[in-house]
Amino acid sequence: MRHAGMAFALASLALAACDRHVPDDDGAPAYAVLTELGTSNLPMRPGSNVRVMKVAQVSDPAHIAYDTATGVLTLRRGVYRLDGYSITTFGYKLTPAQQDSMHSEPGYAYLCNVDSRGVQTLGSMQDPMLSFPSHVNEVIAVPEASKFYLGHQNGDTIQGVYLQTYWEGYGTNHVFARLLVQRLGDVKPGTPAPAPPAGEHPCWPVSH
Repeated sequence: MRHAGMAFALASLALAACDRHVPDDDGAPAYAVLTELGTSNLPMRPGSNVRVMKVAQVSDPAHIAYDTATGVLTLRRGVYRLDGYSITTFGYKLTPAQQDSMHSEPGYAYLCNVDSRGVQTLGSMQDPMLSFPSHVNEVIAVPEASKFYLGHQNGDTIQGVYLQTYWEGYGTNHVFARLLVQRLGDVKPGTPAPAPPAGEHPCWPVSH
């Protein structure tokens, strides 16, 4: 009996693991890897700054679509895991005078629900003085096509803060934002459309 109970427990764990990672019809789960590189000196603006990631690797556009012109991510029916980060900075290789002009301006990245115009998921706190990333992690059930974008805000006094920077002769292999999207499986019947938590502030209109 003891061995039978152990076998049942192991089988249950295996089934649970399979349920967490259901492949699509072709046997491979749909995924996307989206990346924003430092191709220019792009200053932040007050309000919602959309991370427009020009490098988009999308395995299955029937489930995951990304507009590299607007930064809008479309997820079609399914359960999705999203992991990403966003960096804002005063820059690198700064002169002493430029370093003296830096100031603390805490903020965070977030996942905006375009359909409801609200913050779906808040990212971790960060400060452009330190050029550290803000991380966003979420699992979302989407019963029908829904639109999102990865955004970032650092308040109103953001003069001198950049979404990306570029140095002549140093190339563009510097990542300022990245988002990994993975479809885990189908949604259960009756699942409501994703909506931001009650009381969250709107993340619209968008600053381009």
